[in-house]
Amino acid sequence: KLDSLFGSAYSNLGAVLYNLKRYDESLQILETSISLDKKNSYSIYYKGLNFNALKKYNEAIQLFDEALILKPDYGDALFQKSFSLGEIGEYAKAKVIVTSYIAINPESASAYQNRAVYNDQLKFYDESIADFTKLISLQPSIPNGYLGRASVYCKMNLKALAQADEKKAINLGGTISN
Repeated sequence: KLDSLFGSAYSNLGAVLYNLKRYDESLQILETSISLDKKNSYSIYYKGLNFNALKKYNEAIQLFDEALILKPDYGDALFQKSFSLGEIGEYAKAKVIVTSYIAINPESASAYQNRAVYNDQLKFYDESIADFTKLISLQPSIPNGYLGRASVYCKMNLKALAQADEKKAINLGGTISN
């Protein structure tokens, strides 16, 4: 019982250090937390976040899987696992995982944006457009959805639609990059 209590305290400190971008210190503290309480999914998740920040995506994926074994409904671990998979180019797997996340968090703009990018990478342009459109409905005053959708419209040779979205994005303060 005491080990679990100390494990939780170390876990919270590890999360604080992660948020301060002190990743090496955070990892050391989280290791201590996990050694005290091997079933602390929160510590394992934060250890994965540290590895994501350090661009060690394969290690992060393993940790998110461990957290999900301990807590199968851990939405944040699902989301971060999909992010890590996307970062290593595993777009089909990332899409499956983020779709599971959307099922439990249907209003997550970030999830729709990520899935739109994965669909774009997989050349599923219609699905990408649908996800960017959902993103726009969730965040109509943020240019990212319009810019992403414009990019996909260009790939589909729908220039007028791309230009309309680019104009909306610019009006919202977005910038066009080539």
